[in-house]
This record gives sequence, structure tokens and C-alpha cells, in this order.
Amino acid sequence: MGPDERSFRTHIDAGPFQAGVQRGDWHCGPIEWPYAIITVRAASRSGGPEAFALQFELDQYPQQLPTARPWDPKKNQPLAPDLWPVGEQASGVFNPNWNQGALYIPCDRVAIHEHPGWNNDYPSYRWDPARDITQYLRVVRDVLNGPGYAGVRPQAA
Repeated sequence: MGPDERSFRTHIDAGPFQAGVQRGDWHCGPIEWPYAIITVRAASRSGGPEAFALQFELDQYPQQLPTARPWDPKKNQPLAPDLWPVGEQASGVFNPNWNQGALYIPCDRVAIHEHPGWNNDYPSYRWDPARDITQYLRVVRDVLNGPGYAGVRPQAA
């Protein structure tokens, strides 16, 4: 096991991650390094799921920012875009028209690479390698549990 995987496993066994597990905010599923599936609880909405799974890519963690994409754990593949979360902030963060392989948030590796100014524009979201994966998960949890979250995309008739 390399140092990046060892760091990640240490972090998910530690207090901040485990506190989120105890609250029911998230839980970690299978880990096949450098990938890990983490499921984040979502607010109850008509037609919406209880939670969304994300497949994280974590190579060089925690020095390198993580990146995550919505995941279908039953099919073990990326989640179909028509099942992605929607709502005021959720539609921006979970934006399949921007990139189906990443979330559009300042602590995501892919998003920050395309928006380097975000480190100055959103300092509270800046990835800090001295912290852990919960800094990313808290952003997702807040989006999926905020008043603007509306469930999943309307299904075509």
C-alpha cells in the first residue's frame, strides 16, 4: 500500500470522517485504489434518492486534490446524467453539460485546474492537504441538503 492510500485509509478511520458516518451524512463503500466510492446523504425530495454515490479518484492524496463523479453502485459505472441532482446550487455543482467526470466545485481537481482563480475567489473551499476528504464531502453534503436541492432531473416522457 502506497503513502497516498495509507493516508486516505487513516483519514476515513479518523474522527472527522467517522463523525459524518455517525450523523448519517456519508459512508465509504468499496476502495479499489486509487478509486473509492463514498455515498453522501441527500435531503428527502419527491422522486429523489436518499443518497448519491460518488466515485473518487484519489491518486497522490492528500497532496493532490481529489476529483469525483456521480456513480451508480448497482451498475458499477458512472451515473446516468438524467439521474444527477438538480436545484439552485445542485445543477451547477452536478453539471453533466460541463464535465461528466467531475463536480464543479473549487475543491475538485478537474474543476480547479480549469479555474485556477477559484483559489483566490473561494478561499474557504480551497483544498488543504493538511486536512482530509471531509472538506470535499461537506461541500457535497451541503449542496444535497440545502433548501435549493430539488431531487433529480425531470424524466422525459
